[in-house]
Order: sequence, then structure tokens, then C-alpha cells
Amino acid sequence: MSVPPDRRSAPAFLIGCHRSGTTLARYLIDVHPEIACPPESKFLTALHDFLGAPQVLAGLVSLKLRPAEILAEIGVFAGRLLDRGAARNGKRRWVDKTPNYYRILPFIDDIFQHRALYLILVRHPLDTVASLQEHFWYATARHEDPEVARVVERHGVGLQAWAHYWREAAETLAAFAAAHADRVLVFKYEDLVARPAATMAQLFAFLGEDTANGLPESAFGRARDPGYEDPKAAAQSAVHDRSIGRWRAWPRGQVDAVWPIVAERAMALGYEKIGRES
Repeated sequence: MSVPPDRRSAPAFLIGCHRSGTTLARYLIDVHPEIACPPESKFLTALHDFLGAPQVLAGLVSLKLRPAEILAEIGVFAGRLLDRGAARNGKRRWVDKTPNYYRILPFIDDIFQHRALYLILVRHPLDTVASLQEHFWYATARHEDPEVARVVERHGVGLQAWAHYWREAAETLAAFAAAHADRVLVFKYEDLVARPAATMAQLFAFLGEDTANGLPESAFGRARDPGYEDPKAAAQSAVHDRSIGRWRAWPRGQVDAVWPIVAERAMALGYEKIGRES
């Protein structure tokens, strides 16, 4: 892969639907001696909402500031915080892993002056839905994660609700990837667990970096900074494939109720058709 040298200094984001394996991917990225991939930063959503608050943008424009200039200044501020976090971990650059950012990718791209790189992780929708149901079975419209609360408020709870969320995230990410193909790498959870070293080599090459040594073994058994992420991943001692195909234990009727919601986007991603006629 021929990669422009400026990619080594580009902002980078790891994005995906909740429960797609982004925490595992972060552990593998964070092994790299030059790249910090911390727990979810969350704060860019607040900066996005700040500009959308009543009268804020008009008030800033009245200071003779152009909208593009305002966005660039927000990017400078955000970049400095993330740079400082990376430096305190002894790293040259960062990859921000925050699944919720899929909803504000155009804003992120604007504030970072259309230089950012994006790693989009996808996972079989039915496995993702199974994991969402297991992890957020108790969720309400007042959940602490605003994205989870939004899904519950909009779609309710249960497998079909999470299927609608997966489809929304997948469609949003697909549209963004198509519009920014030169700066987006889409990779699959199934490939990550089946061929972690090869998948990470592709990912690091996309970022303009050499491959990290010792993957995947060196990603586990290390002290972790506290933060927002999947607590189950922290307990792993190795990459495994036990979470692939869990949906196959579902009753047939359950599969038939969920698959039509996600089928079109799933098959566009290369997942096999599921159904009595498949």
C-alpha cells in the first residue's frame, strides 16, 4: 500500500456500532509504540452540540469570525487535548476510539480540516445485536450513554430495537465511507479475530505506520487506563473467536424477526444471506 507521508501525523478515529469489537481493536492499536488509543473520549459530541446551541454560532459570527474559522479553532482545541493525552502515554500520535462519533463524522471531518483518517469496524449484525441485548438488557431512555438512551427512546428495547440501531449506524458509516474513500479503512471484526496480525498490519499501513511487533499477544495482560469501554474485553487474555456466530443458537423465529431489518446492509458488507431459501 502506498501511503502519503502526512498520514503519520493525521488525526485518526476508530468508529463502529456499539458492541462491534472496538475495544479489542483499541487494545491492538495501543500496542504500537507510536500510537495511543485510549478509552472513549466522548467530548467531541459536546463540542458538536455547543455549536448547535441556540444563538452560539450567530454570536461567534458577530465577532467577525467565519464559520470555517470557528470549526478550525475547535479542531485545534480538541487536537491539543488528544495530543496531550498521547504524549503522557509516551506516544507520538493518537487514534480516538469512540463508537458514538459515527453520528457526528461530518463535524469531526470539518474541525480537523478534512485531514482525519477513519478506521471503521463492522461486525455481523446478528452477533452485534446479540451482544447489544446482553450488554444493555436493562437500558432505559435515561441511560447514562446518550446514544443508548436515544435508541431506547426511538426504537424501544429488545432484539429488533438493536437491529434498527445497527442498521442506522451501518448506513451512516457506509455513506461516510463512500464519500471519503481515500481516508477510510473498513475492516471486519471476523477478520480481526481470525487474522489479527495481518489485519493490524493492514490497519497500521493505512495509518502510514510500520507494523507493531508482538501482536496480538502483547495486547493483553497490561495495565489499562480507566475509562469508558467494554469491561469484558479487559478480562480477555487472548484474541478468540467464541463470539462469532452466537446468533445461530437463536430460535428460527427470532432470526426471521431480526434479519429482515439488517439484511440489505449486511449483504452489502459481504455477509451471507440468511433465510429459509438461502
